[in-house]
Order: sequence, then structure tokens, then C-alpha cells
Amino acid sequence: MLDLALTQQCASAVPTITTNSIVRQESTFNPYAIGIAGGLKNQPKSYAEAVATASDLIRKGYNIDMGLAQINSSNLGKLGLSVSQVFEPCTNLNAMQKIFVGCYNGATKLTSDRQLAIRMAFSCYNTGNYSKGFSNGYVQKIIRNHDYFKTIIPQKYQYATSSSPSYVAQSTKPINNSTSVLKAEATPAVAYSIKQNISQPQNLDQYLAKNDVATATIENPEGEKPKASQSWDVFKNF
Repeated sequence: MLDLALTQQCASAVPTITTNSIVRQESTFNPYAIGIAGGLKNQPKSYAEAVATASDLIRKGYNIDMGLAQINSSNLGKLGLSVSQVFEPCTNLNAMQKIFVGCYNGATKLTSDRQLAIRMAFSCYNTGNYSKGFSNGYVQKIIRNHDYFKTIIPQKYQYATSSSPSYVAQSTKPINNSTSVLKAEATPAVAYSIKQNISQPQNLDQYLAKNDVATATIENPEGEKPKASQSWDVFKNF
């Protein structure tokens, strides 16, 4: 689990439980994780190795995902980040926040249902598309992670965002960040469980068809990312 102060300082607009759910899915909390189609034979063991490996792969023309929230290399320019910066945990989480909040804001223009919008934002974060994350199982996996973290994150911190500043955790480690941290309006959290069988509304297909959500994208989409089981995926179920 991520340090509570880290999530609140670096991704303050995203509920703590949501940030943890995304990062568990993306990298299983490995700050040096590199995702690449087909998998990377040996994952980096240090910050320096991660930067060197990622830089080499990008020079060779590979499209890769990096760090805690698996920020895609194609978005570095849009986010104003370098390879060395994106492997900094705080910078990486803030980049995740920028993309995720953009996804959510876009979804709210397509539906007034905040819970559907947050699910669509999960899909968008994974695929750059508001519907494919439902069909590939990503949305359900995030909600499953959400259920898991409800059992281990102290309740008062689960939904802590920039809109609830009274719940600020004390950091157990120094937070280093070389880039400015984006502040944004807080997004809502998932308000249901995977066990409730409502992770995908029954009328979603009709809704997507009516509103052409399948072709809706955001300014800085992560883009569709192949998610083969990686060496750092200790759960082997993502």
C-alpha cells in the first residue's frame, strides 16, 4: 500500500483508496516497473536502472509504461515530463491524477451519473476509451481492488482528497519531487462493491451506443496498453 501522505500530497484530487486501487493494478506498487508488450525479461531493481532501461527502450522505438501508475511514454511530452522525472513516485502519481481527472471530467460531459462516470474514467485511464475498459475487465479489477483496500486502509483516509483537508496523514518517509504538483478538483470514489454486481450497468451497451462514448477520448489519454502478466505481477491475476 502507498504511503498515505504520498497519495494526499501528490494525487490530492483522487481518493486515497482509488489511487491505491489503480497502482495495485498497474504495477503492484513497484516504482521501477516498466510495462512493455510481451513483457520485460528483467525488471529494474533501482531508480537508476529503471531510468536507464526505459531511456534505452524509448530510443529503440518501444512504447512503454513506467512507474507506479504506468505512465505511457507517448504522454511524456504532453505531461511535460522526462523519463527521470516519471520514475519519481510523487511525480508519477501526479501524472496519474492529471490523466485520471481528465478522464473523469470528460465522462461527466457524457453522463450525469457520477458512479458511471467514475467507472468510465477507469476505462479511459486504461485504454484511452470510455468503453473498452469494461469489456477487457479492467474496470472490474479496479473495483475488486477497491473492495480489498476498504479492509486495510483506515476508514477516515479511504476517501481523503483535497476536498477533505482535515484528514492529512503524517508521512513515514520523505517525499521527493522535482516537478510542480498539479492541484485539481476532487473526483468521487467508488460507492459500491464488486459483490453488488453493479460494476457495469445493465443498460451500458445501449447508453454507449446512444451517446457514442466508444469514440470519446480525452486530451491526454493513456492509450490502450497490452497488459500481459509481468515479472512484477506477484498476484498473477491481472
